Amino acid sequence: MISNDTKPVVMVQPQGDMNAVLLAEGPSYTPELSWKDGVFDCVSQCAPSCCMSFWCPCVMIGQMSQKLGMQKCQTVVLIYALGATLIIILSAVAPARASWINFFFALALFIMTCTLRVEIRKRYFIKGTTLNDCCCSYWCTFCVLAQLARQIYDYKSTWDGCPFSETGENAV
Repeated sequence: MISNDTKPVVMVQPQGDMNAVLLAEGPSYTPELSWKDGVFDCVSQCAPSCCMSFWCPCVMIGQMSQKLGMQKCQTVVLIYALGATLIIILSAVAPARASWINFFFALALFIMTCTLRVEIRKRYFIKGTTLNDCCCSYWCTFCVLAQLARQIYDYKSTWDGCPFSETGENAV
């Protein structure tokens, strides 16, 4: 006879882009999965993840943030666009101050990328540390964004162009 204490407990509701159904013996089990691919695997699938992360990082961050329920896509893109506009204006008016704004703009991109990577790692039970997330996000920002997109979107089976929707998914 099996008691209620030994029945498997579903830790995460299965989703289409998860690579396993996570079952555990008891409530304290936390699985540790790996990233679908490495940080520098961005060149293995240039479109859309690599191209989007390099040319439109604000859109990519916004789409992933909205898909994960963290922030609206329009908010992220608006903040990014305002920062870029401020840099352009200050570059023309006061070039010495533009470098400081550029620094804070790069810092904001790093913070958004790092926050997103930590959230995805925790949500998908991926092994790793916050320090590793910060280091990868600092030195390889665009490759990390591409990796995150490949982690939460199933490009290999569903990609049909470069979607500029709020969540980054193709319209059905």
